[in-house]
Amino acid sequence: MEQLELKTYTREEIAAITGRKINSRQFARDVKHDLAAFGYKYEWINRVGVQITSLPEGNEARFKNLLVERLGIDSQVNPIDFACFISALSTYKGFDSMPYRKREEVMNEICGHDISESTLRNWARKLFASKNAERFRKGALWKTYRDEHKIKRQVKVEIDSDEYKHFCEVRSDTLETLDKMGVPANQRWGMMICELYKEYGHFYYCPEICLNALGDDVEEICELVTAIMEERQKVNQRGKTA
Repeated sequence: MEQLELKTYTREEIAAITGRKINSRQFARDVKHDLAAFGYKYEWINRVGVQITSLPEGNEARFKNLLVERLGIDSQVNPIDFACFISALSTYKGFDSMPYRKREEVMNEICGHDISESTLRNWARKLFASKNAERFRKGALWKTYRDEHKIKRQVKVEIDSDEYKHFCEVRSDTLETLDKMGVPANQRWGMMICELYKEYGHFYYCPEICLNALGDDVEEICELVTAIMEERQKVNQRGKTA
């Protein structure tokens, strides 16, 4: 949605700007929702249109506008939560290349409330689509296994560790054995994983999410995220000293 001015817009004008259908029974409700989501204050004038009385203010409002206009992020997304996601990608060690289940745990710890794995995946897709991030297939090495209580665990593994070197040797021997047994090539890898999982777990590389300096918005995103996180830190500090 384009930047609005402090003036009155006719129903036709605001419909064209917001993309809402003017003949819809919910036209007024939908336009009001859009304006509020973007941080505008307004006065709705029946049968005329809407008068914009105040423009979005502050870093959080600017950031939310950017999320909706440029990245296609839903207007109901909490800009602080998304700012935390961007900040984690930039500053939290290992966050850029870990399973989404682990990212979910990190985000819930940072934000203090649940943010689902599916939401994080959706946010990442938006960053890729807007060219503000790139996905590199081979990132950090992780292992999934089940502990003595049958609980699924995910841990990061160093590529040059003795554990992984030993697994690679066993993996090669197992694949060679399956080949000699006449198992078709397209079935060997899956059978090897199933055979070795109970004792060794499953090793795999997690794709890396890299904020792209060539993206159109990444500089502005990072500036706003930094400002928002600094403001949040000041608020938290004042709360502790109050």
